Amino acid sequence: RQALALGADADAREDGAEDQAEAGGRSGQTCLSLVAMNCRAGSASVTAAVEALLEAKADVNAETEDAGTPLLVALQHRNVAAVEAMCRGSAKVMSDVLDEVKTLSNATRRHKVEDLLRPMLGGDSKRRLPLWVWVQSGTHLAVAALLRAAASNEDLVDADAIVALWRTRGDAASRALMEAALQEHVGSEAFARLGAQAATRCLLQELREAYDDQREYSLDVINSALLQGADANAQDGEANDPEDLAGFYRFTALQLATTNIYASAEAVKDAVRVLVEAKADVDMEDPLLSAVQHRCVPGVEALAEHGAKVTAEVLEELKAISATKTRGPIEAALQPLIEKDKRLPCALWVWVQLGRLGAVEALLRNASHEEEVDADVLVALQRSNGSGAARQQITSQLREYVGEEEFQRLDEAAATQRLLQELREAHTEERDPELDIIYDSLAHGANANAREGPLDEEVDGEEEEEEEEEEDEEEDGEEEEEEEEEGA
Repeated sequence: RQALALGADADAREDGAEDQAEAGGRSGQTCLSLVAMNCRAGSASVTAAVEALLEAKADVNAETEDAGTPLLVALQHRNVAAVEAMCRGSAKVMSDVLDEVKTLSNATRRHKVEDLLRPMLGGDSKRRLPLWVWVQSGTHLAVAALLRAAASNEDLVDADAIVALWRTRGDAASRALMEAALQEHVGSEAFARLGAQAATRCLLQELREAYDDQREYSLDVINSALLQGADANAQDGEANDPEDLAGFYRFTALQLATTNIYASAEAVKDAVRVLVEAKADVDMEDPLLSAVQHRCVPGVEALAEHGAKVTAEVLEELKAISATKTRGPIEAALQPLIEKDKRLPCALWVWVQLGRLGAVEALLRNASHEEEVDADVLVALQRSNGSGAARQQITSQLREYVGEEEFQRLDEAAATQRLLQELREAHTEERDPELDIIYDSLAHGANANAREGPLDEEVDGEEEEEEEEEEDEEEDGEEEEEEEEEGA
């Protein structure tokens, strides 16, 4: 308000493309779009900001090169307060806004948005709305009229119309009439096929929206979609234009269910159970790796219960976890799977961290190759959950294997690595550092003045210097040989 009172441009944009002229003046987010994107702000604050900008003559329909209008941006970010404030202005409902409404899974939010947009859609008598809009609103007479007018156009009825049928706000009688009309229009076989597509879309939309909203997903929606024939192995976004998926990682239903750290443990386990019962593949696209990467303990535990395969990538991700309260239960869930899979190649650090004395002895005494004991192994030793006796014996064997001096050096390097890893992870996860890890690392000789990165850079630098010295020596040697030959 103060900025606007001092003459700020309500239609100003952030700096966008390097060449504003090529972008047609549409590059960069507008003030209204920035407010619309802030879905974590309070409703009162969002409403007041939008109203202030509109009073200052901000263009509510101004488009940006990438994001579209502010109303579309508000919908994409599920900012209902912004949608409501903009609808009180002169916002236009473009086709891409309706397309975004189709993706709304949460019923309460969807009904609110529909109620806000309905007066704006009804005010344009010349506008031809798609079939699914009439189906979702429960207007069976309009649906029947559209189907009669396009009797020969089977493409009129698509998966969108079937999704809308399941989400319709009409009564049971209206729904029955619309279902019969849609089925008659496309035939029973096509109707069943479209139903399976629609169910899959509903399943993925609910899981994706819950993940993005940082909320628990609805098991009722998941169960209903699976009962309607949803593909439990479908991937998020696969029904969209392939060009739109460039750089976009397509999660499976299991990945979406087991990476949502905001869902309760019970909900995650129930979701995994029903998906597996619906023939979801627990190893397709490695949902276990995704769950570990997202530090979703219930997801890891649920997948482990259903026999998901542990891969080398999963073990590497486990190695990167610092927080004891996260690493402990994940490690406990994975341990039976690791020990059961005889074909899984496990590095020495894995058995050290699990406290498996026999496996450590076997690797160190293997005459076929020389086992490398590095800082990762000592990090695992410091984290080991093995019994006191096993841990002590493993320590003795490692010390004997590398020698006392090298063991002390590695122990200090490992402690420094743990210290930096814990502090970095706490910062990234916005949590309190675990003081026990900090105290233990310092007790093992961690360098309190250590920095992230330089150790690796120094090693790389030393290797480069050695290579340069070797090249210089070779060149000097060649020059000396040439001089001797010339002298001869």
